[in-house]
Amino acid sequence: IAVAHRGNSPHHISPMLTPRESRRIEGDYALRMADILDQRVFSDVVAVACTQTDSHAFASSDFDRLGGAGGGKPLQVRIPYGCFIPRGIEGLLVAAKAISGERDATCFCRMNADIKNAGHAIGLAAAAAAKAGSGVRDIDLAELQAELKQLGILPEWAFASETKEAPDICLESLASGGFG
Repeated sequence: IAVAHRGNSPHHISPMLTPRESRRIEGDYALRMADILDQRVFSDVVAVACTQTDSHAFASSDFDRLGGAGGGKPLQVRIPYGCFIPRGIEGLLVAAKAISGERDATCFCRMNADIKNAGHAIGLAAAAAAKAGSGVRDIDLAELQAELKQLGILPEWAFASETKEAPDICLESLASGGFG
């Protein structure tokens, strides 16, 4: 730990040693691999990630073990606000690697830049709740999303549905040895 912190400052934490995996909450919503692969658009999206699968050879789903989690290509992930709110608990938001979701899905969301941006979004959400004197579930989500867009944390693709390939095209690709 001493070596990891040597030379760090409050503004420079990337070289710090941290565990790759950590505990995850059970939130109001749990991010699923199906959400990522279907490119699901959430009305309450407050954070995004864009990376390739990072399970480090310990996939928790048969689909991921078969190489179906993007086939090595980066995937765009939309993370809904409900993943940051612990189910049944009032007045608390949880960010970083502890978000609610399946292990295979959350491994797409643990890169430093993604955690930093999600943490900023959740900090703004907490501040909005405190300022309004409301619960974290009752904030003006549209206002928060607008601020996150303006800051460049939420890109336009976070709100856009993508055109899906026809199933027969995907099957042809799989049959020929590709993943889409």
